[in-house]
Amino acid sequence: MSEDNPKNFYRGRLAPTPSGYLHVGHARTFCTAWKRARKLDGTLILRMDDLDPSRCREEFADACKEDIRKMGITW
Repeated sequence: MSEDNPKNFYRGRLAPTPSGYLHVGHARTFCTAWKRARKLDGTLILRMDDLDPSRCREEFADACKEDIRKMGITW
């Protein structure tokens, strides 16, 4: 148990790097994470991993969020 999750509820995450647009591999992984969180009555967190600042752009982050919403995935 941790202080910020005292009852050990399931907490999954989506952590794309906004250095380009999403592709089918992202969609499949995100759907799997979302289904797992729902099955375990947990939550899903979206965190942008800007690991490569020279290639990461706000337009890619915005497009990523829009695409995830269009897939019906909530966080």
